[in-house]
Amino acid sequence: MPLAIYKNAFKGAHTTLRRMGYTADYVVNGDDLSKYKMVTVTCLEMTDESEREMFQKYVENGGVLYIEYPFACRDERTWVSPTRPNLGFEALTGCREAHRVEFSRRVSNEVSFISLPSFSSVAI
Repeated sequence: MPLAIYKNAFKGAHTTLRRMGYTADYVVNGDDLSKYKMVTVTCLEMTDESEREMFQKYVENGGVLYIEYPFACRDERTWVSPTRPNLGFEALTGCREAHRVEFSRRVSNEVSFISLPSFSSVAI
């Protein structure tokens, strides 16, 4: 993801939460998440085992983890992971990518979507 797109996505998520009246902090790996009711993860394409353990502990202790795609989709070499999310996040999130479509620059700008089966969600 080009840096400008990443920065805009990150800034947009933070701005949206602030405009909705939420206090939004930035956290990094190793921070104590226990004081937060909800943690929003935006554009975390590369992650590691220590972050998975941090998020796992947070969720097990009652925290709500809201994840925006792309998430845990690249390995330590920055290569696209064949399993997404990777590093065992599938067990934490309860989902995984089932189908991926690659687009090239030769594809038209028109994109169509199909209906997919719904999934259960947790009410907060």
